[in-house]
Amino acid sequence: MVSDEKLFRIAIAYFKNGKTQQDIASELGVSHVQVGKYLKLAKERGIVEIRINAPFVSNDEKKKYELYLRESFGLENLVLVPSASNEKQSFRFLVEGASDYLLSRYPNKPLNIGFGLGKTMNAICSFKPRTVDKRNLWCVYPVTNYSVSLDKANNRDSYFSVPDVVNDFSRNWGSKVDKPFMDRILSEEKIDVSAKWKDMDVIVGGVGIPISRDPEAREALLGREEAARCALVDIQGDYLNYFYDDSGNIVKSVTLSPNAMDVESMRRVGERIAVASGVQKIISIIGLLKCNIINTLVTDLDTARNMVEILR
Repeated sequence: MVSDEKLFRIAIAYFKNGKTQQDIASELGVSHVQVGKYLKLAKERGIVEIRINAPFVSNDEKKKYELYLRESFGLENLVLVPSASNEKQSFRFLVEGASDYLLSRYPNKPLNIGFGLGKTMNAICSFKPRTVDKRNLWCVYPVTNYSVSLDKANNRDSYFSVPDVVNDFSRNWGSKVDKPFMDRILSEEKIDVSAKWKDMDVIVGGVGIPISRDPEAREALLGREEAARCALVDIQGDYLNYFYDDSGNIVKSVTLSPNAMDVESMRRVGERIAVASGVQKIISIIGLLKCNIINTLVTDLDTARNMVEILR
């Protein structure tokens, strides 16, 4: 009788590593027909499950989760994208969904849009829309900036580089950059930015995971002492340079760039968008919703479903 371990190795070789049945057959010294039987047996034993990912989200599902999150947290807009079992595919759906939402939400309209930093924002700014004619009316601003060295950020520097993120958005989306303002932000000298924040129409940010799950990156961004202090208060996530606990309280002890957008200014912006999905982000998204900062969430169907299950 063939063992589960053997079936598991064959399934990994075929479904994950992309080997053909003939390749596997040659390695095992059997026929490709036998490999096909092994794969069928792996399904029967539950080692392999086939999942078909719908390339859309039904209106009924969207309305169900949208209503629950509106009643629970006052969320005004929920943008749901399809889920996928493949992590890269899921991330692609998320980035494309957020980008399409911005394009359809603000067509041919002058827009001051503030961007945060991180992997998700870097991906959105690097996204190339099919048409770029309408975004020449948009002007992009950095609303956050880390004030510590990123030398130890393990090659993630570009995710947290204001010039890289803003310039990528301008180049790929055809938007404008307020260069004098950005230069002043980067100088890290204290400047009065309150008037500029009042002009923001939209802000967009990713959602960071709890510090405890990625201490190395957080230490690189915050510094050792600040990261250790944050760990003591059990931070659940961050949004646009602000860290919060699981009750939705903003943690005041975190050192911010002197010119980062303050929370009250964020809450006055017309649309405040968070873009995040995945099991590791669920608790962080829930904590952010409790903060009463964002009014639009872009996530995938599985994340929304799991969030509601936890909350109920």
